[in-house]
Amino acid sequence: MEIYQETLSMSGDADSMTTVGRMRDYTIGTGISPDGLARLAFAGIDAKQFRIITHPEMTDNAYRRRSGNVLTRTNPSPEAYGF
Repeated sequence: MEIYQETLSMSGDADSMTTVGRMRDYTIGTGISPDGLARLAFAGIDAKQFRIITHPEMTDNAYRRRSGNVLTRTNPSPEAYGF
């Protein structure tokens, strides 16, 4: 989890540290094993998929939120993604 420690040390403010901490906890709590990720990645490559989706139950809502932010030219908020 070095990426989270590096991010935490780069940001100085408490809000950023709280958000990064929530993202870390969410990732650890909902993540898949490295072996599971490898299976998904290789299956996606074999199927010539452009996007390899690791959590299909979250995909539709995540794309809708992101597309909405892009179309309205607004920044995403951590709260909108559950952080």
